[in-house]
Amino acid sequence: LVNHRWFDPFIMGCIVLNTASLASGHLGQSEDFEGAMEGLNMALAVIFTFEMVAKLAALRMDYFADNWNVFDFLVVIITWVSMFGGGGGAGSVLRSFRVLRVVRLMNRSPQLK
Repeated sequence: LVNHRWFDPFIMGCIVLNTASLASGHLGQSEDFEGAMEGLNMALAVIFTFEMVAKLAALRMDYFADNWNVFDFLVVIITWVSMFGGGGGAGSVLRSFRVLRVVRLMNRSPQLK
């Protein structure tokens, strides 16, 4: 599954969508908008968690030999902590780390370098 030709492009698209959703938050947003963004962020967190688990299952401990996998692992953990365990200002700081996935996107796309 992780070697399927559409796996990485799908994940990259999710990274773009995640970054856009995090950037779209604004002061005075409606409750409907906030609810939609929370739902989208939850769905993306599940997708990124599935990516991590699938790669761990396929690669086992070799998963941690790739620094980008270690980075993704940490971002997934931070995402779940910020969604369920990090309230207040700490939650905002933790959520901001999720935007760092764009660094991975830029690293993997020669056109963005």
